[in-house]
Amino acid sequence: MVCLAFFVWACYNAGMKHNLNQNNRKVFPFRHNTVSVLLCILALLLCAAGVGMSVYRIISEGLEDFTKVLQSPFLILICLFLAAVIIAILIKSEFIVEGGELITRFGFIKSRLAIATITKMEHDRGTHKLTVYCGEEFTVLTLKKEWEDDIVHEICSMNKDIELSFTMTENKPPKDEGKKDKPEKTDDKK
Repeated sequence: MVCLAFFVWACYNAGMKHNLNQNNRKVFPFRHNTVSVLLCILALLLCAAGVGMSVYRIISEGLEDFTKVLQSPFLILICLFLAAVIIAILIKSEFIVEGGELITRFGFIKSRLAIATITKMEHDRGTHKLTVYCGEEFTVLTLKKEWEDDIVHEICSMNKDIELSFTMTENKPPKDEGKKDKPEKTDDKK
């Protein structure tokens, strides 16, 4: 189950380089980091274990009393629902710029933001994050290096009044350079 989900996710994201559809819709796939993918795989394994334990309990103990009739099938349904949500998030996480809106989609969860309401964007090139401000409220988008400039250009082309700023995260100095030089001892006795 996990292998199938990972295979579908990898194939989908490999083929989802930003594309331009007929209806002027630009799609930019979300960048999942390794930790989030590993946590999703762990959650899928837990869902599979929950389904397996429930099926084993039904087979070995049966569904004799009312609580077991409710408990085991309900646990199976919850595990299957959570597995579907996790797989949907891995497969269909993307940013869409379409019709004057910025749409963020994570599986079944979708939110829309009118580009006309965006007042400011800060693009951090070091961390590949784009902070989008709508007045006092803001949202942070995690971008892929391959198309981070494309999404910024696409949003700015729809709203010329957006204040755009770029930042670069500074690298930390190596351990040797961070230490202060100790003064050398000299012998004044001659």
